[in-house]
Amino acid sequence: MQNPWIIFQHVREEGPALIEEILKERKEPCRIIHSYRGDKVPEKIDGARGLIVMGGPMNVDETDRFPFLRAERELMAQAVSQKVPVLGVCLGAQMLARALEARVWKGTQLELGFDSVELTPQGAQDPLFEGLGDKVPVFQWHHDTFDLPKEAVRLASSSVYPNQAFRAGSRAYGFQFHLEITPGLLRDWARWLKSQNDTHAPLAQHWIASEQRFEVHRVGRTVLERFFSL
Repeated sequence: MQNPWIIFQHVREEGPALIEEILKERKEPCRIIHSYRGDKVPEKIDGARGLIVMGGPMNVDETDRFPFLRAERELMAQAVSQKVPVLGVCLGAQMLARALEARVWKGTQLELGFDSVELTPQGAQDPLFEGLGDKVPVFQWHHDTFDLPKEAVRLASSSVYPNQAFRAGSRAYGFQFHLEITPGLLRDWARWLKSQNDTHAPLAQHWIASEQRFEVHRVGRTVLERFFSL
């Protein structure tokens, strides 16, 4: 039996969505650890095909409130050192940066909604993004950002934050943005915003109806399939 991919989910509304769909299509097993529900974080990376760390509203340093964050970061650092594949999405990218001893900090403004990031020359040649053009459509939802880890390669930037995607070594990637969106995930986000009486709740209905979601989904499928094929 194949070793499973371990997926860390930090809140109910931010599941792996397209990531899980692709793994099922590829018949690759995955184990979702619902950290927010108290699922135990493994101490060692042994037996895992790779790590996928999803997003969440918490800050990487809120380890007193969310002790699983420290345990996950330690496992991510272990995975990178052992050349086990790692994909960090949004909060997961910030956690990967911190696991590699880079600073994570509160940015100057919120990035929220459909947008695009510009590939760096290294990003345009990276096996995940090669041939996708200078700009890649994405979905953004974050306020925190991070410094580029030492010896990591910057792959993409936005007009607001320079570090939108990076690669550490050959198998560890951090995406500040979301490429895993599906209609179901967007609906989950819309329900959550409405339940919180968030001022951005009306925007969510536009996300669900937006034609841009198809382009992000197309690119997301390409990039994620390439990651799993590395």
